[in-house]
Amino acid sequence: MSVPLPIVQVKGTYREIGRQIGEAARAQIRRSLAYYETNIEWLAAMSFAEAERASLALLPFAEHDLPQYVEELQGLAEGSGVPFAKLLVLNCGEEILCSPRPGDGHCTCMAVAVAGRTVVGHNEDWVEDDIENMVLLDLTVPDGTRILALTGAAYLPMCGVNSHGLAFYGNTLYARDEHDGVPNGFKHRWLLESATREEADARARLRGRARGSNHLNAQAGGHIWNVEVSAERAAVIEADEWLVHTNHYTCAELLDVERSDSAGTRLRLARAQALVAAGLERGDDPFALVCGVLRDHANAPTSICSHPVADDPEDSPTTGSIVIELEERRLHVCAGRPCENAYQTVSFD
Repeated sequence: MSVPLPIVQVKGTYREIGRQIGEAARAQIRRSLAYYETNIEWLAAMSFAEAERASLALLPFAEHDLPQYVEELQGLAEGSGVPFAKLLVLNCGEEILCSPRPGDGHCTCMAVAVAGRTVVGHNEDWVEDDIENMVLLDLTVPDGTRILALTGAAYLPMCGVNSHGLAFYGNTLYARDEHDGVPNGFKHRWLLESATREEADARARLRGRARGSNHLNAQAGGHIWNVEVSAERAAVIEADEWLVHTNHYTCAELLDVERSDSAGTRLRLARAQALVAAGLERGDDPFALVCGVLRDHANAPTSICSHPVADDPEDSPTTGSIVIELEERRLHVCAGRPCENAYQTVSFD
């Protein structure tokens, strides 16, 4: 089985970028909105009108610090013919859906750097209905930076790789110091344009952010590092050959702000770490190793490759998967679960 993955190539001002995506992926965006309008009470224990009010309360923070991405989202609304306030709810998903009750949040990411190759892998886990709405965005932003990002069409892209040779992959974290501030979706969008490690690290630590998140970063040439942040604090993990992260804090400096006691995220981390370590010990090819880890089903239903669980509002099945070969400037992407779908290969060149 293979879920078709549209590739949307756009460039221009931020408003133009959003409008072009909205026009190209209008059907996917409208389907995504319809899902949330129908299911928001089940997902977030509030009505859609309440979710609109909550997200609009966060809008001034994004307008103050990152107005270019508010412009991009406005363009997305114009191009798709969807009201801006409704799209804003979807782009405050972590603040609306994750804050009331910390769950598993299944995303798993990893990076391996051996034998002159740097390979990054990520399984994106969210809501099952996102699978048919996934797109690969190929953006060229006003300063000329090019970004490739796998995302649901209704969302500002939060994870991807850019033409500076930097890859950024994040996981939801749950901290005790959350407050009103810049939503994660806007901050992650800004990170994607970073030209250097220094820029990326400063953007991950954006003052006035609403909540915590994890940032696994890699750069061509074998550089891997990780930045965990809460709303107020941050800590860095430096890696030599490899690094894995899931959905809980691992830095000693931040354990006191942890709000999630999920067993699933800890099982996935331990499983992925064991698989990567064993594969490197055997001398496995890093690309094949990462692909294999992303297809793993141990500890189901909270597995790395996660399948849906009926009638579970905290269920987060795998909706897309990506593997990046940074030196080769090559991506392998699929919508849906990588155990069921073949990766499509896309190149920067």
